[in-house]
Amino acid sequence: MTSKYRRRVVLAGVASTAMGSLSGCVGEITDDEETDVTVTDTAGRTVSLSLPLDRVVLARIGFEEILPILGVGDRVTAISEGYPRYLPHHTEIAGWEDAPSVGFAFDEGGINTEAILNQDPDAVLVSPDFVDELRETLPDSNHVIALDFDNPDLDETAENIELAGEIFDREQQAESFIENLRSYQDLIQAETKGLSREEKPTFYLETFDEYVTFGTENLDGKVAANAGGYNLVEDAESLPQVEFGEYELNPEWLLENDPEFIFRRVYANESLADEEKAQRRLNELIDRPGWENLTAVQEGNVYLFHERLAFSIATPLGRAHFAKCFQPELFTDLQPRELFNEYLEEWLGSSYPELLFYPRPGETLER
Repeated sequence: MTSKYRRRVVLAGVASTAMGSLSGCVGEITDDEETDVTVTDTAGRTVSLSLPLDRVVLARIGFEEILPILGVGDRVTAISEGYPRYLPHHTEIAGWEDAPSVGFAFDEGGINTEAILNQDPDAVLVSPDFVDELRETLPDSNHVIALDFDNPDLDETAENIELAGEIFDREQQAESFIENLRSYQDLIQAETKGLSREEKPTFYLETFDEYVTFGTENLDGKVAANAGGYNLVEDAESLPQVEFGEYELNPEWLLENDPEFIFRRVYANESLADEEKAQRRLNELIDRPGWENLTAVQEGNVYLFHERLAFSIATPLGRAHFAKCFQPELFTDLQPRELFNEYLEEWLGSSYPELLFYPRPGETLER
């Protein structure tokens, strides 16, 4: 793959220019060798860096898997409050339990730039939607870099993995990991890419907000739609959209269009900590007015899913859970939970303590 992120390289104080693909531009960086590079990040910004990056601040969640996978998790000196709050297990795996907080983007105080400055970081990693905010308040020397690992498009994610591999001098690990993710994606696409509209059951996927959903080309709506299902909002006209392109539905509209499957995005530590909590949360969902008449409810096709299945670097594995629901006859041997734990063991050295999907894909439970 030819990366769209290009860079200029200056080695050991001797100016030289090397424009081309990210891959292979710089050799191994030793502790006593400084390397100046210029990269284009995910937000399209040109950023100059001095490698190696030894002090890194994570101003947003989304880096909890890629940095440990690349073997550079120990370079993180401070983290977003979102890690211990919403991703406690990932925080523990990465060894960041005692890392100072730099606030949370969606709290009233937002990202704490003073806390970032106190770390004197070599780089501040953030998602593209908050990069401008930080650039306005942090000096250039703090090197704000936008990276995005929450993209349901694996090609886009691969570009970001390549860039992370470059700035942390872990190109080979990055390439190996990309190949692994593609193998998971190919597993699903090989069976679902030729399905007709009639062979795809309809689904409604709800975000953290009631009656708010994404279309087929956005976020978890795209993850599910590429797993052998048909997003119900594709047939809708003039639905109101909200802040990030979500659609806001009238409850009556959902009852009239009667999806065959319903999925609700949840935080695992709140709703999927164990089966008792999961069942209680599922009951709350399907007890909404009129839902007893929905096909999805009557046939037991209502599921809760861990938000990181759709908002993380491992979305190809998240897609496997939806595929098992939509097309069980095509994936009789597929065990999504086991597949996900194999991935975690191989790349992060840990299985996942919380539930990922409830009930398990393809299962129905008595209320």
